[in-house]
Amino acid sequence: MSKKMFVKLAFENIKKNARLYVPQMIITAVMTAALYILTAITIDERISGSGASVLPIALKYANPVYIGISVIVILYTNSFLMKQRKSEYGLYNVLGLGKKHITFIMFFEMAFSASASILSGGVLGLILYKLATLFLSYVLRVNTVYSEMKIFWGMLLVSMLTFAGVYVFTFICNVISILRLKPLQLVESKKKGEREPKVKALLLIEGLITLGAGYYIALTTKHSITAVSLFFFAVVLVIVGTYSLFTAGTIFILKMLKKNTNFYYNKKHMTAVSGLLYRMKQNAVGLASICILSTMVIIMVSVSSSLFARVDSVIEEQMPNDMEASITYGDLSEEKNLEVRKIIEEVVEEEAKKQGVEIAYKQERNAYAMAVLYKEGVIYSDLMDYNALKENSPIQLFCITDQEYERLTGKNCKVADDSAIVYGLKTNNIKFDDEIVFSDLKLKIEKTIEEYPIPMEAYKFFDCFGIIVTQKTMDDLEAFQLKSTDEMTNEMDHVHDVVFNFKGSESQKLKLSQAVEKRVDKIVNKKAKAYAKANNPKGHENEISRRGMVSYKAGLRESLYDTYGSLMFIAVILGMIFLMVTVIIIYYKQISEGYEDRGRFQIMQKVGMSEREVKDSIKTQVLIVFFLPVAVAAVHVLVAYPLIESLLMMLGLADKAITRCYTVGTYGIFFVVYVGIYLFTSKVYYKLVR
Repeated sequence: MSKKMFVKLAFENIKKNARLYVPQMIITAVMTAALYILTAITIDERISGSGASVLPIALKYANPVYIGISVIVILYTNSFLMKQRKSEYGLYNVLGLGKKHITFIMFFEMAFSASASILSGGVLGLILYKLATLFLSYVLRVNTVYSEMKIFWGMLLVSMLTFAGVYVFTFICNVISILRLKPLQLVESKKKGEREPKVKALLLIEGLITLGAGYYIALTTKHSITAVSLFFFAVVLVIVGTYSLFTAGTIFILKMLKKNTNFYYNKKHMTAVSGLLYRMKQNAVGLASICILSTMVIIMVSVSSSLFARVDSVIEEQMPNDMEASITYGDLSEEKNLEVRKIIEEVVEEEAKKQGVEIAYKQERNAYAMAVLYKEGVIYSDLMDYNALKENSPIQLFCITDQEYERLTGKNCKVADDSAIVYGLKTNNIKFDDEIVFSDLKLKIEKTIEEYPIPMEAYKFFDCFGIIVTQKTMDDLEAFQLKSTDEMTNEMDHVHDVVFNFKGSESQKLKLSQAVEKRVDKIVNKKAKAYAKANNPKGHENEISRRGMVSYKAGLRESLYDTYGSLMFIAVILGMIFLMVTVIIIYYKQISEGYEDRGRFQIMQKVGMSEREVKDSIKTQVLIVFFLPVAVAAVHVLVAYPLIESLLMMLGLADKAITRCYTVGTYGIFFVVYVGIYLFTSKVYYKLVR
């Protein structure tokens, strides 16, 4: 046979099996386009030059994961195609075509489908990159307008070659599978059945243990710091447990249903349960994949949306003033601290005058900060390592004297020695009633207040309290802190802040703040380092450099939009891809089920089942299989919610109502889309089995 004939046969086969090839080609094109967008962003100087520092770094870690998922998807779709096509290849073999000829046909089929999908994906990527950068400029809140149509040929080539390489690998696997089978085996491969699966007790137990362990971590982890280190471990456990329980657990449940005679000996139930039981080994992996992908989409979109929606509120909470100079030199003298603050004030006044910006408000604040541990009603000052955080709750305490409170607020404040007036963040889990008990000191709580002059919202990932005490009690607290065994926390930090508000535009404030930050870094920290080197033990002289910091609202806004906007962008892109992958998995599963059930349901109709009864049986099977993954995904999200809240606390989002609202809303939208997929694929399934 001539190559022209092979080409013609391959083209006709793709056309005849468009129902099978087109979805694979679409998902490959979309994944190629997405890979180009995600890789091009990492080298686009316009994006990095606009202040986006988080996104390129995040994508360097996210892109390999995305490529891995893409490879798995193509292998999955290829395995489905080969299962449907093997009998056709076997028929060619029986009719006289050698396996060499069949290999040529397979080559041209894959060449046509791969070329069409990868090339169209490249073109789609070039078109969508402009839209992606516009969306990116919106979520990052940058003024850069990406008007130029820029093409990154290197990244385009890498993206296309990546998927071309995957197709070459699948072609080699397909050829090997064809060469290994005899003609009759190829013809009968589609009809090959499976023995009734047995319950794999060890796999069932392993699934229960791993899923239970993942759930336990999610439900019992209370502190944001430990949540960061345990989150990914819990995710792995839940993924392993999900696959194990879908494989072994579903078979166990189906066998229990089969033993229930009232349920099983019903025409529509019997056909559905028996069919699922015989093919659950294959279905289980697909169902578990749908469940995991659904969970990922819901969590990614809900978390990123809730963060992005609250970014302006977080800015106001963490930085209520235009600028804050924080001097927390615990290892410098009080006199030296005040000298440093005076230098900063002079720098701000000089720069404001130079740039024509009026200082509308200035306030000096003096406080003491201490990080402590809390357990069973007692506060300890000890080493804050991982083990300590597992067994104790971290607390951040801000302490001011009654005289300082009066100076800052203008309100009278009288408090006795060994007593305290207490303020606590609403997000705190720990509550003090009548007294605060330190390991060797007790403070009676005289009253609680609703406002505190030192902002503490930036420390929401801890339980955070502000207390007002006398100078004598302050000295006692410092003596308590000195007993700590942790060299980094055995002194109270003397926090000397000065805050400013300016009259002017946002651009003027940003320019002024950046100029002040630059000068302070050169002048103040240089002097502080020199002082620390002369007055601190060898090896500790550089610790002072981390303690002098100028913060400003414009810089915080830029930083948070960079972080939250980057997360939003990645979540939207990957969420859309994962949703499409979910659709493809469901679509192929339904077609596969339809082809396999066609003969069986035709037999059922011949022995007396009406068309309505066949449709009811299909509906029962589809409902059980279809909505199980999304139901389990809802459980996963619900259980993961406390751990997610702890992680969001680290990122500055403490508004649980917002997070819950977006999570419920995201799940609701996803469920509606999922039902739409169900309605479409169930019609395809029914057409196949009629």
